[in-house]
Amino acid sequence: MFRMVCFGLVLWCFVLSLTTSCGNPTATKEATSDASQHDVATSQEASSEPTIEPDISPEKTGIPEENKTEAIPEEPQQPCFYDQPPGKNPQPNYKQYNPTIGKHCDGTNHQKITKIEQVVFVGDSITKGTPPTPEARYFRNSLTVQLKKKFGNNITIKNCSKWGARNDDLLLKPQKQLQTCLPNPIEKKRTLVIFTSGGNDMQSYAKSAQKGVSLTKILEKVKQSTKLLRDAVEWVKDPKRFPNGSFVVFGNIYEFTDGTGDVASCKASKAVGLDKPWPEGRSVYVAINEAYMKIAVETKSDIFFLLERFCGHGFHYQDKSTECYLPNAKRWFDFTCIHPNPDGHDQITKMIMNIINE
Repeated sequence: MFRMVCFGLVLWCFVLSLTTSCGNPTATKEATSDASQHDVATSQEASSEPTIEPDISPEKTGIPEENKTEAIPEEPQQPCFYDQPPGKNPQPNYKQYNPTIGKHCDGTNHQKITKIEQVVFVGDSITKGTPPTPEARYFRNSLTVQLKKKFGNNITIKNCSKWGARNDDLLLKPQKQLQTCLPNPIEKKRTLVIFTSGGNDMQSYAKSAQKGVSLTKILEKVKQSTKLLRDAVEWVKDPKRFPNGSFVVFGNIYEFTDGTGDVASCKASKAVGLDKPWPEGRSVYVAINEAYMKIAVETKSDIFFLLERFCGHGFHYQDKSTECYLPNAKRWFDFTCIHPNPDGHDQITKMIMNIINE
């Protein structure tokens, strides 16, 4: 069963500064003086008004049939974590919120998602997609193919996700992702919003800890950040704004060490000089993921389990001694340590479709 790894959060902190541009110094975000060139580029991008990107789906790009996601091979999986006894280490206690878990165990089942006319993607770099994964394999693009098959080719597809985005970017300046993609005060189209968000918030907490900020203050920042995410979900679920219906599906936060804490198993970690473990990070991980589940339950939205499903597909996926080991499993993370590779994106597509179809 999955055991959370505090050391993975440290790698998240430093690698994200190189690969996902976490250095947006706006709103509640903390500016850092050692931002990489990628951080600076993304801060410049975020300072301009976000634009709605065109639909780059496999159907439009002519991707070969074998790369489409309707025939994703079955991967070995642990028994549904929700039905297993708790481990000896602290883990998110989802049961306290009494969620409805889907039969597939890829996420919750709080919504009957039907008759969708518009799909909107917002959030961070996991949703936006990152090289070297081909754009057509980004989960939002492969998912577009599946959603058009289910709801019709005429559904509207919008994307306002950005690299380095945090929870405040969903509603607040400068990005205001939701208002950019959904500018009408009353949206008549029946809308589905899909996103990943929070990994870059987690990075900022780890950096704060490196600077000596107390766990108490960091947990207060978690409350502020998850409140911003709740505000965003409630904005979408407002029946006055979406009189014909709206739905939200979002991901929780994963880690890449398969429960080992061996951050050096991903080679990119060596480039950022990991030498300061963050033992209190476990408490932060528990807090943010429990808060996400509480939001999903109380807003009747759905959450997909990146944290649990990617366990056994990190950089120790071949290590039989780990508690996450799965025979014949594949790695779902790319060289950056924290972004999905093409197989990982395919599996996210599958997870989300399982939630939508149930």
